[in-house]
Amino acid sequence: MIQNRLFPDLFLVDDKAARKRIWREAVKPVSGTAAYIGLLIVCVTLGQMLAAMLMVLVAQDLGIVRVPWWWDVPLRLLFSVIGALTPLWLMRRRITKNVRLHLNQEGFRLCLVCGYDLRGQVESLCSECGSPVDDLHHAA
Repeated sequence: MIQNRLFPDLFLVDDKAARKRIWREAVKPVSGTAAYIGLLIVCVTLGQMLAAMLMVLVAQDLGIVRVPWWWDVPLRLLFSVIGALTPLWLMRRRITKNVRLHLNQEGFRLCLVCGYDLRGQVESLCSECGSPVDDLHHAA
């Protein structure tokens, strides 16, 4: 299951029904396909524009009037793939934070930034990443 690898924090909950409920609540804010498709189009377009600008700058430096296709095609493909993966990465980050927020509401104390288990810790900073621990999100 993809949730095992991408969202290991979710499996701190032993009850399968509670895990499913937390997952549904965490995914709800980012589940709109229209927003994802819009972000995908913007990122791929920006990637294409960046690739085109980079090729023009390199061609000017080398004194080439026209960029050869063996530069053009791979570079545009690379930036398109990067542009297409960016929204997925952003959605995964958002879902991970939402899972940690919902787990904190269930009584598990996790750092919202790195996911470190904060149960039993009394300091106001995460001992793993050093980010401040907000008591409002970590109320048991």
